[in-house]
Amino acid sequence: MNVLRGIGIGLISSGVAVGLVLFFVRHYLSRLISYEFEKRSVSYSVSADRRARVADFLIDTQMGIYPEILELVYRLRNIMKEGIEHSGAHRWSADLRPLCAHLTENLYKYRLFLPQDQFDALHEFKQISQEALLLVDMQTRPDRLFDDDGYRQTLSVFEPRYERANALYEQIATVLARKFGVK
Repeated sequence: MNVLRGIGIGLISSGVAVGLVLFFVRHYLSRLISYEFEKRSVSYSVSADRRARVADFLIDTQMGIYPEILELVYRLRNIMKEGIEHSGAHRWSADLRPLCAHLTENLYKYRLFLPQDQFDALHEFKQISQEALLLVDMQTRPDRLFDDDGYRQTLSVFEPRYERANALYEQIATVLARKFGVK
């Protein structure tokens, strides 16, 4: 009976020891898992917050630059349209040069914020605007100022370029309007 009692006490004490060990291991693992979860949760929260701030910055920047770029493209297109209708290069708007320079500067400054297809369209439009500027510059030199035939001939070469600029304007305006939810 003593042997049975010894075995019984041994089993009970082993059971208690195993129970205590399991309790502490379970408690330790539970705290470890909670700690890791909290650590990762904070990390993900910080990461999500950072991504949200970057997205907000990009949206704010785009909201500022897209309307400005669209305005420049619109004004340049109108200047080219009116210029083609004039009988002489000296009647083109004096705003052509500063607007062309401003569009060029914005393309350099905001290149990072423009999708590649938009940048390509804007860059081509800028090149056509610069061609118009060159046309006006060449045709307003003293030796060509009153050469109406030469102006009309040069203008006939430029008119298809203006048509391309007009098509680019429509493409640019459509894409930018879609970005801002305007139809």
